[in-house]
Amino acid sequence: MLSLLFSLQVFSQTISITANPGTSANIVLGTQAYHASEYIYTDAEIGSSNFTTAGTSINRIDFTVSTLGTPTAFANVNIYMQNTANTVFTDGTYALAGYTLVYSGAVTAAAIGQFGVNLTTPFVRTSGSNLQILIERNDNTAHTGYVFASANGNNAGSTLTTSRRYNGAAAPAPGTTTLTASAFRAAIQLKRTTANDAGIMNVQTLSKLAIPSSLPHVISTVIKNEGTATKTNIPVTLTITGANSFTNTQNVASIAAGATALVTFPAYNPTVVGANSVAVSIPADDFAGNNLMTVNQATTYLQMSTAYNTTPTQGVGFNASTGELGVYFKNSSGNNVTQLTPYFNTAAQPFTVSVFSVTAGAPGTSLWTSGAQTSVIGANPVAVPNVAVSGDFFAVVSQTGTTNFGAAYETESPIRTGVFFFRTTGAWGDFAPNNTFKVMMEAQLATSLPVTFVTFTGLVQNSNTFLNWSTTNEINNAYYTVERAENPNNFSAIGTVAASTNTAGTNKYQFTDRTLSAVNSNVVYYRLKQVDKDGLTRYSNIIKVNKVGKYNFEVVVINPSKNTVQMVVSTDKAQRIDLQLLNHAGQMIASKEVDLSAGANSLSIGGTATLAKGLYMLKVVRDGEAIIKQVIVE
Repeated sequence: MLSLLFSLQVFSQTISITANPGTSANIVLGTQAYHASEYIYTDAEIGSSNFTTAGTSINRIDFTVSTLGTPTAFANVNIYMQNTANTVFTDGTYALAGYTLVYSGAVTAAAIGQFGVNLTTPFVRTSGSNLQILIERNDNTAHTGYVFASANGNNAGSTLTTSRRYNGAAAPAPGTTTLTASAFRAAIQLKRTTANDAGIMNVQTLSKLAIPSSLPHVISTVIKNEGTATKTNIPVTLTITGANSFTNTQNVASIAAGATALVTFPAYNPTVVGANSVAVSIPADDFAGNNLMTVNQATTYLQMSTAYNTTPTQGVGFNASTGELGVYFKNSSGNNVTQLTPYFNTAAQPFTVSVFSVTAGAPGTSLWTSGAQTSVIGANPVAVPNVAVSGDFFAVVSQTGTTNFGAAYETESPIRTGVFFFRTTGAWGDFAPNNTFKVMMEAQLATSLPVTFVTFTGLVQNSNTFLNWSTTNEINNAYYTVERAENPNNFSAIGTVAASTNTAGTNKYQFTDRTLSAVNSNVVYYRLKQVDKDGLTRYSNIIKVNKVGKYNFEVVVINPSKNTVQMVVSTDKAQRIDLQLLNHAGQMIASKEVDLSAGANSLSIGGTATLAKGLYMLKVVRDGEAIIKQVIVE
């Protein structure tokens, strides 16, 4: 089951509340013969100054159906509203005291998405008060199969009992029928509609656009008729200013009241690296507050990102199962992926990242998967070993535990198709059109291999850590920052090493950590942050060393390999190990015993026969323990 954490949207005089989104069949209008339910929405969620005068009062309410049932018409529906100081419910008998009847009649939910009614009596809120809504349905008809979008709890927490409901065979009666408290509150839109009001719902683009990999880039927007009358001949203008300039206007011939239109602009091909402002505008109408939307966009050489913000507040994940989230990136230059950065709003959760090919518009074959990672709140950069992608690709973040790992998302409603995917088992599913979860993900590329890490090892002697690494292909490299951590997530810089001027051959580096005594943990982690002359960064693999106790032992596989798998095994103790090379099915295709000497040992396996391209596993067994490393053969 997919589960989510906190979302709030504001579209001019339309307030959408989908805090902690989920689904339920037992809310809004229910599924049994009769239904009654109450909900509380906080002043903070609605906006203290919204709907507080007769001229700005609530005159429409919308809900969202995620699964259709039958019949589509719900008769004898009453909707009530009142201002309240209450924040939660307990089980109890509902009453009509204090309520205003704002609608009485039929409600129709005939298609997936939003449905609702215009209120016969507009409702004026009191600033500082919460809004309490009561819905009764008395049509004595079972409406089977319906599932409605929920907004669990409220902005203060997902488990607060901000709902109570009744579904049953007998008609609900105020003062008699007991409603059961729940955290599953109806997701709603509160509106102040006018006759002539079109609004911009979103701008569909990237926050970071790579030149030329992301090009040509197509920007789209969604326009909605928020008014009560059909609108015709609406000019929609895209204007890009800053490092690059671009403008174009498209005309929408007609939009019926409540309908939306997807507007796609001609391809945009920026040539200058820098900061841009991307604005979409429509002419002024009865409400000007939703006629312009602007997002910031950076044009870069090597980075692409869906994340408009760097501080996530919303998270999506899976309950009681593992699962994967995929983000599509256009790549027209045949580059190598060097880093993936998912964002999280939850810490200390296990995850991996992967690079996937594209098959029929969805994630296809996994090209590479990282080792186990642990999330921190915010950006989580993971080094990728220059995985070659011949074209477009998917960046995938996988929840490897069974607790919702809170992968960060930003709300995009309606969400673009063919970009954001999920799966637990079996086929991938597109978040569009029924979900609004624009997963926050960044990918970094390299047009060539600016640095190839060959080895990276560390040994502890006399309370110092001696780090050694070797590289090839040093193009445009400025320097290395050495980073240290007591766990593999919270790294801090402890020194820098200048890059070699040798760009053709192998370069060897060393760094001595003489402050190891200041580290409390017995296990210490190191990584290298490589910085290009253009300011872009990449990370090496992470190694760990032991301050005391068991001897140090590190295996570094040189990826990618060809025919023969090369590795460096470092130890401060002479010993014998077993090497085993396994194919993707777990079958052993080569093995041998090796006597190691103290220090770094250059080894190889598999050279007696040609190895087919693909993924292999190297198993290193010593002292009854096994270390597994992934091998890429090209």
